[in-house]
Amino acid sequence: MNQSLRLRATRLSALSMMLMLSLVLFQCGKKDDDPTPSSAGVEGTWKMTALRVSPAYNGVTDLFQGPALFLGACFADTKYTFNANGTTSVAAPQGCAVDEDDITDQTGVSDQTKWSVSGNKIVFTTGADKEEYDLKLSGNTMEWSFTETDQTDNKTYTYTIVFTKA
Repeated sequence: MNQSLRLRATRLSALSMMLMLSLVLFQCGKKDDDPTPSSAGVEGTWKMTALRVSPAYNGVTDLFQGPALFLGACFADTKYTFNANGTTSVAAPQGCAVDEDDITDQTGVSDQTKWSVSGNKIVFTTGADKEEYDLKLSGNTMEWSFTETDQTDNKTYTYTIVFTKA
């Protein structure tokens, strides 16, 4: 009987050690600090707050300040809504000089645009046209990034359009 108790105690200790070890290994596993974005995170109404460029373009790192100043507060107050059914809508405040062409030129988004999330990309389709951006979501901030080589200076720039939940 004494030997049976020792055997049980040994098994219980071994089982406890295995459980603790698996918990420790689970906690030490790589944590995903930048999870794949989901459509649910994009859904809602947003305002553009920045259009960053890196490296700086002619000394400017936020191109949004140019359009926002040129077009006034109207452009900054334009709302972009991403519906759960994959449709979009764009609404500039009443009386603004901003038109849909200005908005589409800056973002690629119009009322006819369909959107979806595929991996870490947000994909926009308007008729036969398709645009893709790298997508990053963090709290109330959404960022779309793309890289482009400027034909005039042959430099490669990364552009990041930043939105904040409205």
